[in-house]
Amino acid sequence: MPLPRPKRQRVAMKPESSRSHSTGRSLPPPDHPTCDILRLTGRLSSTPAEIDDILERIWGKREDEATLAVRARMGLPYTPLEELDRAVKAYFSDGLLVASTKLATLQQSILRGESTIILGENLR
Repeated sequence: MPLPRPKRQRVAMKPESSRSHSTGRSLPPPDHPTCDILRLTGRLSSTPAEIDDILERIWGKREDEATLAVRARMGLPYTPLEELDRAVKAYFSDGLLVASTKLATLQQSILRGESTIILGENLR
């Protein structure tokens, strides 16, 4: 007569995030591209604003790189419009609310006479 088989026990699996902590590995800094990927895939908690920022950064980089590659391939020279484009992107890089606050603060400062605008060589 054969021996009875032992009953199988269910083993609870640890989630992926706790597994990395148990092995001693830690996550890179929050602004690291790996954290961006983990947020986009849902493995790291994030707010909708963080997701929007990540997508804007990724899209902005790809667009600039693609534009530069096409211009280089076609042999087109650098234009002042690209410089303006970079300045506008830099101004709005922290979001629309921050940009509008910067503008309002600058406007109030100029109207009160607390600031002077100096046009230099950069502005033609």
